[in-house]
Amino acid sequence: MVWLQDPFSKVFTSLFPVGYVEVPVCEDDFQKNCYDLPTPYHRLSNRNWHSTARILLLCLAFQIMLTALAVIWDLSAWLHFVLQKKKTWVIAKGKYHVGMQIMDALEIVSGFSVCTVFVLRTYENEQPQLFRPLNDHDVVDFVASCVFSIRYVYSWMRSVNKTQYALSQPAVLDVLSVVSAFGVPLMPESWLPFTFLRAVSTTAAMRRLTTITDLPEVWEEMVLAIFEFLSMVFTFAGTIYIIETLGNPIGWEDQEDEKLSFLRSVWFVVVTVSTVGYGDFSPTSMLGRLCGMVFIIVGVIFFGSKTNQIVALLLSSKDGGGRFSNGRRAHIILSGRMTPMQLYYFCLEFFHQEHVGQKKQEYSVCLLTKKVMQIKDLFSENVVPLGKMQALAGSVLQKGDLERVRMSNAHVCFILSDAQRGCMEEQDRDTLLRALAVRKANPKISVLMHVLQPKNLELQKVFSTFKGLCVTALKEAFLSRTVVCPGIIPLVSNLAISLDSKFVRKAKRHNKTEWFSLYMDGAAQEIYKSEIPSSFYGYTFGQVAEALFNEGMLLLAAGTATDEAPLDLPPSKSPPGRDSPSFLPPVSPTARLASFKLSSVASMPPSPPSQRAVLFPGNDVRLVERAFNCLYIIAPHNPVVAIRKLAGGFGGGGALTDASG
Repeated sequence: MVWLQDPFSKVFTSLFPVGYVEVPVCEDDFQKNCYDLPTPYHRLSNRNWHSTARILLLCLAFQIMLTALAVIWDLSAWLHFVLQKKKTWVIAKGKYHVGMQIMDALEIVSGFSVCTVFVLRTYENEQPQLFRPLNDHDVVDFVASCVFSIRYVYSWMRSVNKTQYALSQPAVLDVLSVVSAFGVPLMPESWLPFTFLRAVSTTAAMRRLTTITDLPEVWEEMVLAIFEFLSMVFTFAGTIYIIETLGNPIGWEDQEDEKLSFLRSVWFVVVTVSTVGYGDFSPTSMLGRLCGMVFIIVGVIFFGSKTNQIVALLLSSKDGGGRFSNGRRAHIILSGRMTPMQLYYFCLEFFHQEHVGQKKQEYSVCLLTKKVMQIKDLFSENVVPLGKMQALAGSVLQKGDLERVRMSNAHVCFILSDAQRGCMEEQDRDTLLRALAVRKANPKISVLMHVLQPKNLELQKVFSTFKGLCVTALKEAFLSRTVVCPGIIPLVSNLAISLDSKFVRKAKRHNKTEWFSLYMDGAAQEIYKSEIPSSFYGYTFGQVAEALFNEGMLLLAAGTATDEAPLDLPPSKSPPGRDSPSFLPPVSPTARLASFKLSSVASMPPSPPSQRAVLFPGNDVRLVERAFNCLYIIAPHNPVVAIRKLAGGFGGGGALTDASG
């Protein structure tokens, strides 16, 4: 045979000096001295050993060539560095950018493709030929190998130490799979390529991609463990299939065995690495038995290490370790010094059912405190919806903790303080330091600080993105305002909290006096902002207010407020009159018309920022689109549905007739 004269065959025959004997493939004649097995590849002649060795030697030649090229490149770079006489050599770790993510995704898809083709090749019924035309399987392998080659070149150019990369596991697997995929169809009498090794590199690409999905850490580790197990089984199954199908070379001890297929190889690997060992199948060749011993050792180490990792993650999550996982969506961070009672009331208001449908309900909360706080009771009492809060231990002053809480993706950061513990001046200083650390980690984030001393509120004038709230200052302001506007404290405090109907009914059952019932009805009211339906335009403020009043709602104001300034009332310069219908002085539309020298509200320009809302503008003021775009309504629950139903009545005239009648 001509192919026996090539150098690869000479090297192989010098290493394994065996004779060349063909073993016929069985068909229907059981009297032949042959092996009766399902595929034409099983126990083929000694030629398949030679062809497999030729592919291995070809891969080795490419590996040596690439390693030599990497060594030369590194030596030249080192000489250039020395000649430049630089004192330091800084190696920066590159970011996992979008291009690398696309490459990893293509590598995963290509890896699945070549692994599927490998399984299909093991069940082909065509007799191997000396020279055969390319088929669909070869085309898929060629295309996938091109993707792997591009990834290899990109990673090789991007690496600083190219010799280290050329000898790394991913690079060696790339050479074995790519060279064999191109070599098997082009070399005569070739057999299966080593593309089943792509399962290992596909697992590595999957692990890199999970860094951008931001799954919960325990679930992420379990998914990766399952994927790595399947990859290990597939790789070992491909190895045992090739070795057992080839059998021992002629001249070595050999035995007859049962039929072998790829699925049978998978079954053998699973029962072996799991240390179950049913014994219904075992390898008969010497190399197959050696691989079986390796599989058992690797399986014991794999299951033990993965079990320890998952248990360690579960224990760490209970102690506040791990990281915050929210699918890379925006979230809210709650940090600082706080008591369990402060946390309870914060969550009670933030996740109140009256706020359903608002944008903040889409956010999850990451709780970061020095010691992990228990939040199980918040879930059991339905204060916090399941999966909407995660408690971690740490501080925003630590860079590692900032990465754990995904500060770069956070929308708002609340920093609370405990007025009952420690010096107020010291706590305000710590709050400012935390705010500065958060601002440095995410320049676009909004920081809301709980300040204990009123003088420290001046800090928010220095830092535009900081917003401070001082409870002491609020108390003093309300107490002074009570002299001018009696009743403003219960009005504002009742509007500031959220009470649902269930809580109100429970409170009324405990105290059945008339005054307490009226007080709870008022305390249950809240202020809502709603867009003005198009059907409301053209009607007067009084008509809309009366229609809303018939539905149990009080129309407070109409204006052009935005999300940044939801209700900016004009400042008060004189106490309200005796017959004033509100606690704050109304703005006269006539005075505004006179100042602008206009004849109607429709022709008025947008209000300045300090006069965006008109409180009780008067019954005769018409709602026009240019002057008003939102309503402020006091109601016991979210009035969105009622307003939509009422808007339909306005369009048909029914609600208007009732209101004006």
